[in-house]
Amino acid sequence: MEVRAITRHRFTTGVLSLATKISSTKIPYNALLPSPPQIRPLLTSKTSLLPPFSHHRHERPSIAESGKKIPTGIDILHLIESWSPDEQRKANETILDFERRGLERLQIMPGAAELCGFLDSKKIRRGLITRNVKQAVDLYHQRFDIMFSPALSREFRPYKPDPAPLLHICSTWDVQPNEVMMVGDSLKDDVACGKRAGAFTCLLDEKGKYDSADFAKVDLEPDFKVASLAEVHTLLETNFDLMP
Repeated sequence: MEVRAITRHRFTTGVLSLATKISSTKIPYNALLPSPPQIRPLLTSKTSLLPPFSHHRHERPSIAESGKKIPTGIDILHLIESWSPDEQRKANETILDFERRGLERLQIMPGAAELCGFLDSKKIRRGLITRNVKQAVDLYHQRFDIMFSPALSREFRPYKPDPAPLLHICSTWDVQPNEVMMVGDSLKDDVACGKRAGAFTCLLDEKGKYDSADFAKVDLEPDFKVASLAEVHTLLETNFDLMP
């Protein structure tokens, strides 16, 4: 972790990012500041709580019948926005059906319930930003009884990596972006969203995929990186004053 990522002491209240494996070279905040920065609400992406459904890798809905060629590695949601209204409607219906069938396998990620319990004990609010549909968010709330408010699904436009959903939640909470933390498992969606909004960012990287030099882009470097949600609890208590 570069010193650059943790010397943002101009912020009186810090936006925190929960990221995986904290490097042994990380300089703790309390070594640089008179007192630890403060963190208030927590923002997270749905994929940091649930096994992710991806629109651009691994499992993909088949929309070949549209006659459009879907290149490998392309973000489907953004791609279809360039299509005609009728093509968009058909593609969105196919994606929605694919997601609905995936709801049967909905599970909570290890450490998510414990992290939310810790946040509740500190009276720290939590919000949710996801590119999945509202039905998935509603089912998550119902099945696991862990509430996020606001919880913004794909119906909120523009969706991440645009900072709009994060800024909307900050406005709803009446806090500044630099008083919250964005946690997610996507560098180009979650970290980009958080950085563009001016929040701290935390990358959840369970398998170390972002350790590659291919992802060493300074503009997308998270403030923190963690390998599991279980690491977040200690990270928060060690580096921040937690504020309701």
